[in-house]
Amino acid sequence: MKALIIRLGLMIILLLGSGTHAHSNAVKASHILSISSSAGSASLLWKERGLKVLLVALGLGGIYLVYHMRLNQIKKEESLKAEFSRQLADLEMKVLKAQMNPHFIFNSLNSINWYILKSETEKASLYLNKFSKLMRLILDNSNQKIISLHQELAALKLYLEMEALRFNEKFTYSFSIDRDLNPLSVGVPPMIIQPFVENAIWQGLLHKEVEGKIEIQVNRMTGGLKYVITDNGIGRKKSSELKSKAADEDKASGMKVNSDRLALLNRESNITSVETIDLETASGEPIGTQVIIKMLSAEIEPEF
Repeated sequence: MKALIIRLGLMIILLLGSGTHAHSNAVKASHILSISSSAGSASLLWKERGLKVLLVALGLGGIYLVYHMRLNQIKKEESLKAEFSRQLADLEMKVLKAQMNPHFIFNSLNSINWYILKSETEKASLYLNKFSKLMRLILDNSNQKIISLHQELAALKLYLEMEALRFNEKFTYSFSIDRDLNPLSVGVPPMIIQPFVENAIWQGLLHKEVEGKIEIQVNRMTGGLKYVITDNGIGRKKSSELKSKAADEDKASGMKVNSDRLALLNRESNITSVETIDLETASGEPIGTQVIIKMLSAEIEPEF
């Protein structure tokens, strides 16, 4: 009996011990679950934040990509526009070069015909020869963006010879070129100064009662050339007063060709500046006009 009581006591103790241990384990398990739940919530929160950051980054990346693509598209469109404009300017320039001044061509042909009618065959032949050379030079040069200064001055000299011959040597002309300037190795756009020279003849020298003079100077400057065209004509003010409506209409087309050419040249930055100076005496009497043209030039290989 005593042994049974002892055994029952031991069993109760064991059961109580087991219950206490189970309770402790339950408490521990509950604590672990609580910690696990908290860790899971924190992990989920970090995941949500990471997802938001990722979405924002993707959004910003998408916006930048669209902006970059649009910027490239705009640059491409601007590049195409610039190329089209350049091609159009080239085409316009070729047309204007080929035209030169249509009235000059018409008047030259009339002069040849006049010499023939007057049986001045020698003058007719001389004029026709110069005219043919000039037209050939103009056509050859019109296909080139850059020619040598030598070619440019050769064409200008032919033009002046023809005009002097046509107007019975009413004016003389001269050229002055810097000694350190090699016309064969300097490249310029063709027919640059011819419109200015033509204007000096028609607006200044032809109205003068005594012999007219025109001087063309070519000087080197940093990065380019400076042309100085000086005439001893009647001056711009008096020339404007003498202009008749008929004469203006007759030469309107030719002058427009010249102004269009110069506008294109300015647009392409060949000519950097054009300055017109009215020359006067101390008392204010006009004694001519001076035009100073500054333009860019290029070094080229001389052709022999």
